[in-house]
Amino acid sequence: MRHAPLSVLFLLMQLYSEAAIATVSELQIIHVVNSAREQLETQTVSRADLKRCCPGCQTFDENTYFDNIRSVNQKIVQACAAATPVGTSLETDQTFTWLCEKNIFWPNKKRTVRARYRLSRQSDGLHIQLNQHVSFSSTIDNPKKTELLSSLEQCVPKIQNVWKRYGITLDLNINSNDASPTVQPHNEIILDPGPCRSNTYHFCQIEKANEAKWESYPKSQKIDLYCKMVLHEMGHHLGLPDNYEEPTQCPDRKEIRIIAAPWNIMQSEYHAWEEIEFIPEHLEQIL
Repeated sequence: MRHAPLSVLFLLMQLYSEAAIATVSELQIIHVVNSAREQLETQTVSRADLKRCCPGCQTFDENTYFDNIRSVNQKIVQACAAATPVGTSLETDQTFTWLCEKNIFWPNKKRTVRARYRLSRQSDGLHIQLNQHVSFSSTIDNPKKTELLSSLEQCVPKIQNVWKRYGITLDLNINSNDASPTVQPHNEIILDPGPCRSNTYHFCQIEKANEAKWESYPKSQKIDLYCKMVLHEMGHHLGLPDNYEEPTQCPDRKEIRIIAAPWNIMQSEYHAWEEIEFIPEHLEQIL
């Protein structure tokens, strides 16, 4: 886990040698930037940028990149599991700071967020446990509370499937303020019908950016947009920062989008489920 010997990581990096990387110098990638606005973008991606995102990815073409990044993540998880005895459990409690001096919620100062979760090595592999306690605004009636809670619960298997790709079981427990928590909450979340902009502890059913077209979306698309937002925000609960540029609101955040990879969930939520990934840097940080 977090205390795995550095030699393990060094060995992994040795396995991902330069000789294993394709000789192509640039790659044209066309992908959806914002499915809600139906925009497409073509990016010219350098091999060096992709290598920075995923040192172990062996080929950089649109058809195999996802398989390669998952393979690298699986190796990181397998190395951690191999170095950790079954029955080991660690309650993680750390803080991280947004690289944003002019945050819209906390103007002119950095924002520190607490990341709490439990890591364990069980007989079937590594588990991440997140205990989420949700509440609602006092102005929301009971039918709307039920709808919001149901939407969140529909996200659970979708989010678990993303982590399952890498060999991690995500134990995601959700309790509402109308029920007595069966476990100690790691995070307190407010569910909001919106329209508003979601953040780490405030989940908006309708994002402000999608408000104009929201009613025209089919139900399945509404759920998908909501669940990808939840996946992104719960990445923050695990200590992961945003990986996108925001020059107006966060001028001191110097992220380069492509270094994070165009399909990085912490960079953009507007991709198909099969294209959404956590990158190796994320796995190494969490484990």
